[in-house]
Amino acid sequence: MLLTIESNSILARDMVYFMRANWVKGRKQSLNSLILRNWRRRRVMLQVMIVEDNAIYRYAVKSIIQWEDYGFELTTEAINGMQAFNYIQERHYDLVITDISMPEMNGLDLIQQTKQLYPEIKFIALSSFDDFQFVKEAMKLGAEDYLLKHDLETEGLINTLEQVKSKILKDREKLAKANSQASDLYLSNFSLRKLVLGESIPAHKANQALSNIQDKLGRPPYIVHLLHITAIKYEEVEADSMLSKARILFLDDISSENEFTYPIALSDQKVVVIQSFPNEKSESRVAQAAHELAGSFILSAKRLQLSVSVGMSQMSMNISDISSLYQQAGANLFQKIYDDQERIFSSQEYRGNSSEETGIHQSFMVQLSLAFKSEDMSVIEEEVTHIFDMINSSRLEMKHVKRLLFDIFALLPVIAAERKMMLNSMNHWHDVLLDSMENLEPIREIREYFLSCCRQIFGQKDVRQSYRKDIQMARDYIHAHYNEDISVADLSIVLNLSPNYLSKLFRSETGKRIVEYINQYRIEAAKKLLRETNLKVYEVGEKTGFQETSYFCKVFKEMTGITVSEYRKS
Repeated sequence: MLLTIESNSILARDMVYFMRANWVKGRKQSLNSLILRNWRRRRVMLQVMIVEDNAIYRYAVKSIIQWEDYGFELTTEAINGMQAFNYIQERHYDLVITDISMPEMNGLDLIQQTKQLYPEIKFIALSSFDDFQFVKEAMKLGAEDYLLKHDLETEGLINTLEQVKSKILKDREKLAKANSQASDLYLSNFSLRKLVLGESIPAHKANQALSNIQDKLGRPPYIVHLLHITAIKYEEVEADSMLSKARILFLDDISSENEFTYPIALSDQKVVVIQSFPNEKSESRVAQAAHELAGSFILSAKRLQLSVSVGMSQMSMNISDISSLYQQAGANLFQKIYDDQERIFSSQEYRGNSSEETGIHQSFMVQLSLAFKSEDMSVIEEEVTHIFDMINSSRLEMKHVKRLLFDIFALLPVIAAERKMMLNSMNHWHDVLLDSMENLEPIREIREYFLSCCRQIFGQKDVRQSYRKDIQMARDYIHAHYNEDISVADLSIVLNLSPNYLSKLFRSETGKRIVEYINQYRIEAAKKLLRETNLKVYEVGEKTGFQETSYFCKVFKEMTGITVSEYRKS
């Protein structure tokens, strides 16, 4: 029989490899088995870990089938849940086959904690006849299926693996499709975001971004809303955190419930929403509809435990005006520092007295310098209160307020240096003030922060004192209660300070966020327990204030650079 094979085909390459190997080395190999082995090597295998403390059962699971024939590769074995959890944090797995009853961390905890961090990983539970209740719990936690250890059957295992593989591949296909769509949307929104912020981009990208908006929104007129989003129940968040689930749901609500809107997330706290009115002719009706939409943002956010304030621009007939509309919306939203509540801020309501800015600025700087020269804290406090009251009543525009506040705060390190004082707060005032401006914190809280710095300079008796009294009290409270569930809200109640003000003050004094400081103290306590006791890892986490073992392990590795197990071994 004459067999014709295309020279560039996979089969041709396998046959050439086969003939060369047999000719040179004289091996008697099967062409079919060689092609099969090379095919296995080329295709991507799903990665599997077996977690079982009994070596006999581990061997039974490994040897019952040729895993590669079904698209799986057994890459790792673990003898308990904690070891498996550490492996999971270090490399990728598609499937974990785990026993239920194991030392250090059982299978249920492994499933639960892994699913919290890596929900895409699939689990199959290994079950004994006497722990079926635990198997049901494993299924509730997200396990795909279970296998009876004492009655492993080839056919049953293959069927289970095929079902799991089908789910994994479908998940991958969905993810690839979502990533592709998200990538296209990201590229479009990236250019649009730069346009909104007034940054320079190539003309063809600008035109494409504007075209995408018009396709979605239709005809003018257009209005821009700038939303400032915070959690109703204050919790300090890390700087690198992405939008919370509530914020994502909020953005989804905007897109799905409002046909002629285009939301763009600028940060965790700021979202731009471009709105069009293709069916409206009356300017007054456009303004009314825009206010109604802004009001719906506030109500929708409340249902998700979010607080939203909205700055609203004027109307424009040209989509290319979105940068100037954004600037208008931002200037209006900035008025929130004077009127700290959930509401809509529009151009019709607030017009800053910019013409008065130069005179006010010079007057304030002179008055404050004279107050500082008096070295009398009561005089300084009276003058500072007067200055901030004037800022509040004048409702200066954003650029003028920022300039004035930075100039006022810049006096503090100069005065401290003249008095030969080494104060922690003088090293961080710039960052704290920037944060306050970015977060639109009330002018009264900025005033309190400024006064606290003044009290340190003019009220401090012992220059060797590291921290001001209230921050030292906060540190002492953390040291005494680190093994409890401490929150910023708890600390603020103990110290009788607002959460925002306490957070600013703490960061100013220590250079750290409160959550960061708490976690560092807890990890040091955990390291001591790991060195000096035989407590299990989850027990160490519980004794040092971590409610979840997975979070404890994650924070430990972030702060020490190694896993809990590696630290204990060292």
